[in-house]
This record gives sequence, structure tokens and C-alpha cells, in this order.
Amino acid sequence: MKNHKRSQDGFLMLEVALALLITLLVAYWAFDANYRAEQATQAMAQADSIKNVANAAETLVLEHYTDFQAGLPITRSGVTLPFGNSPGQALEPTIDQLRSMDLGLTNPASNFGSFKSLVAASYKISIKRIPAGCEASPLGATCNITGLVCFDKPVTNFGVTDPNEIDTFAIGKMIGKIGGNGGASIVGSKTQITGSGAAWSEPNPITNQPAGIICAKFGFGAAGFGQFLRVKDTRDPDFQGGQTLSGKVPGSPYTQIVNGDTNIEGSLTINSGGPVGADCQPEGGMVWGEVASVPMLLKCVNGKWIPTGITLAKENDPCNPEGRMAQTVTGASLICREGKYRPMTDMVGRGGIYQVAIYKHGQTVPLPVCSGATNPRLVVMGVVSACSVGGGDCPNNTGAFVGQIVNGKVSILGSNGKSVAGVEAMMTVASMCTTY
Repeated sequence: MKNHKRSQDGFLMLEVALALLITLLVAYWAFDANYRAEQATQAMAQADSIKNVANAAETLVLEHYTDFQAGLPITRSGVTLPFGNSPGQALEPTIDQLRSMDLGLTNPASNFGSFKSLVAASYKISIKRIPAGCEASPLGATCNITGLVCFDKPVTNFGVTDPNEIDTFAIGKMIGKIGGNGGASIVGSKTQITGSGAAWSEPNPITNQPAGIICAKFGFGAAGFGQFLRVKDTRDPDFQGGQTLSGKVPGSPYTQIVNGDTNIEGSLTINSGGPVGADCQPEGGMVWGEVASVPMLLKCVNGKWIPTGITLAKENDPCNPEGRMAQTVTGASLICREGKYRPMTDMVGRGGIYQVAIYKHGQTVPLPVCSGATNPRLVVMGVVSACSVGGGDCPNNTGAFVGQIVNGKVSILGSNGKSVAGVEAMMTVASMCTTY
């Protein structure tokens, strides 16, 4: 009986020990699960902070794309970054500079990380133009702009048994939160920042290129950015539906114009000008094209592009003949007067008389009465005929007309400059007061 009791006591102690072990294991597993959940939350919060910095840098690149391409200083909200790749310059801005540029970063905010070993890590922002040598193209037009925001220290198991061990669990959580633009340097390939799923890689920009560096990529080529068109973009967007633009066209060459603006319902065609005589649509639409190497506004008439006689010019450019119309790149109307293109606004509405009348050869055009600092001017607007030019049924018809005002009198001659045009030829003259 005594030995049997001792045997029972032994089994009881074993059962208690097993129960205690199971309890300890369950407690450990619960603690480990809670710890990992907490670490995952902190790691993803850290990922949000690096994403915010990357978004700010990407906004700067998007707004100043052509400046980065051309290697020019970058100015925003009163802060100017000289172009270069040293700390504080355009290709390596600091977190404080991005914050001062009002790019959406909170102020004040820490310049350091918050997760484990990253509490002593600062942000490194690096931007570059690719491919190599693209900056040699005019204004760097062939350059794409890309960049990385990284912490300058690795993510390690800080405070654990081996403080130098890379915390792959936390890095995985960070990359998962950043998304396709997240990447890290890994053991065995620490010289490269490798993106999620090895979709991309960039040289590790941190000194000595340690493993465990976490980064977020931004700029052209980063996920979600390439879908947007940008200034001087060479890609065809291949829109599948009709597009509508609003506002006046500034007069840039080869930009579609319909009824004087860009309110185009249906299809929009860019860079569709000319050549003269080519098929066109829509009827009445206009584009900038070229006539004898001279930029000229073309109009779609009966399905063909025809020149309007309105050229692209700048104020005070030399011009010929008198009365030719032109337009600036900003859409302002010009008229050829005394050998130079003058703004139409300088020729009307200046307090004097303004009228348009029709005269025949030999008639005298009265000068308007002007006041103030304005001067009387007579401008030939055009020469017309009631019969067809070159048809042979007009008196003294030489195939074209040359119209001018000489000493206040109308002169309408044939194209040889000698024969007086017939009585059917008439000149339209604008009488006005101008500031020149």
C-alpha cells in the first residue's frame, strides 16, 4: 500500500509539472503574439512617416520637373535649393527644407525615426536624373527624375540578444505598409535597395552600404507616378474617349483651336497642323502650321487646311506687307504697321476716332482727330474685288492687287505695281488713333 501511494504521488507531481509547462508555454505564446503585434504596429507607423517624406519629395519633383531636368535652382514658398547633389541642394534636400517648403510635412516634427534602432537614424533624401548622361540633352529634356527616402541606419533588433541582427520581421511590415515603392538592403545583397517582390533595385545610398536599410522610392518610374503626363512628355496618352479642355489657348504652335478656344466636344487632336491642302476636321477648326517655313494659323475649310494669313510673331518684329495680322504666343493680336508688328490694343480705344471705311483708287482718306498723346493713323486692312481675280473679266486685272495709301490717297495697282486696278477693286481702311 505504501509503495502504491508513492507511485500515485509521483504521477500527481508529473501532471502538475506538465500543467505548469503548458501554462508557461501558452503565456509565452500570448506574450510573443502581443509583442509582435505591438512591434508590427510601431513598424507600420514608422513606414507611414517615411511615406509622408517621400510624398513631399515627390510633390517637389512633380511641380519642378523641368527645373530638375535642366539643372536649375528649385524655389518653393520662399525657399531656394541651389542645384547640386550635396546636402541641402536640389538633389539632396533636407527634411527641414521640405518642411519649410510647405509640402505637407507637419511642423514641428521629429527629424529622426521612432522604431527601435531608428530612434538615432535621420532621413536621407536623394534625387537623381536618369539615364546617365541625359543631362547633356537640351535642358535635360530626356531625363527622368527618380529618388529615394531612406533612414541612414539599419533596422536591427535593438535591445535584444544580438543588437546587430537585422529585424526582418519589422522590415517586412514596413515594406508591406509602404507598398510597391518600399524596399530594403538585405543580407547578401546589401549594396542594393531591393523593392518589394524584387520589382526594382537602386544602389544603397547610405555610407558603407549596410544591410537593413529601409527606403521609399518616388518620382517618375515609381509605382503610380508614370501614369501622369508631364511637361515635355514624349509618351502618347492614347485617350479612348473625347476630351474637353476649357480656357483660351495661349497661341502655342500646333495646338488645336476651335472657335477661338479649346472647348472641344468630342475628339481632340494635338500637333495636327498642316500641311496646307491636307485633309482636316472639324470644319472651322484652326491650328498652327507652316507656310513657306513661316508659322501661320491654318483654318479647316471644306475639309482642307488653308492659310489664314495670321502669322506667329512678337511685338516689334519686322513685318511686310502693311496691315498683315499676327498673333503672339500668349494670344494677343498684332497688326503690321510701318514695318513692325504693333499690338491691336495700342491702335484702338485710345480716346480718338476709330472707323473702318471702303475706298477706291485715287480717293482721299481723311485723318481722324486725335487727342492727348495719341497720333492719327491710317491702316490698310485689305483689298477686295467684286470680280474674280485672274479670271480675265476685270479691267486691268493682273492677277493680284497691291494696295497702299500715299500722301493720304488710296493707291490700288495690279501685281506689277504699275497698272491701275479696275473700278471693281476697293480698299478697306481703318482710321484710328495710336500710341506710336
